Amino acid sequence: MLYPTHKANGKLLLTAEYFVLDGANAIALPTKFGQSLQVEINSQSSPFIHWISLDALQNSWLDISLDLNLSANSSDEISCRLIDVLKVCIELNPVKLDLTKSYVFTTQIDFDRSWGLGTSSTLIRLLADFFEINPYILLERTFGGSGYDIACSNMHGPIVYNNRNPYNPEIVRIHLNKSYFDAVFFVYLGNKQHSRDGMKHYRSLIMDKLTIIQDIEDINRQILQSEKLSEFEKAIEEHERIISSNLQIPRLSETLFRDYWGSVKSLGAWGGDFVLMTNDRPIDELKQYLKNKHMNVCFPYREIIY
Repeated sequence: MLYPTHKANGKLLLTAEYFVLDGANAIALPTKFGQSLQVEINSQSSPFIHWISLDALQNSWLDISLDLNLSANSSDEISCRLIDVLKVCIELNPVKLDLTKSYVFTTQIDFDRSWGLGTSSTLIRLLADFFEINPYILLERTFGGSGYDIACSNMHGPIVYNNRNPYNPEIVRIHLNKSYFDAVFFVYLGNKQHSRDGMKHYRSLIMDKLTIIQDIEDINRQILQSEKLSEFEKAIEEHERIISSNLQIPRLSETLFRDYWGSVKSLGAWGGDFVLMTNDRPIDELKQYLKNKHMNVCFPYREIIY
């Protein structure tokens, strides 16, 4: 028996990075890139779980076999993390797996794993769907985080996300003015950032979070109401200033992109993964600028965002 292939979307966080953890409304963007899961169930062989993870080129980056007690001789960190996630899935729904059958789980991502678009969050969504459990509870019991990435995983357009009720967060579909989005690009910095490190730094700081959250939500409204590129740029630049001053991290427009002509906004955990860049010049000029900085992954908004 073959469980139908499911796909979960990746994510980019436009606003409220870090402060979404404390109840700020965040504008989040599901990506066209994501991860799929196929499960083959077989009653003709001895009970076991065989897990295969494929990259965008269909090369295996994880291949592990387990008995249904989830015991395996592995010291590999990724394998151990997967086993921990599966254990929680079974604990949350112990009757989902038939102990007389074997299961072959095959996942495939369609993006580079280093990009930080949600290898873990899409996995959480896919497993939660298969095991018929609440993905936000599974997230809390495993990787942790705000859950905005879980919300993005089954949406096909921008959302405003709020996790004040963490097991049943508020998710509102929104319309962003796309009249100027031909001038919006997402660029990979080439430096994979671990969000847990960023969250740890954020938690170590003392700040007036209520005031900051209010300021961020004012910026959200400005972004939603912006009709011109200049208005959008003004809003994201103010957002950068607020995050930078409170996290005590310099803005990329002050460091790596000091000589850039448009606006630059960090996304998610500052310091790595993707950034948003606005560009009102010919695309070839932007690509040459990025090439000079050894950055070769650049997506127009419409190519990566639903």
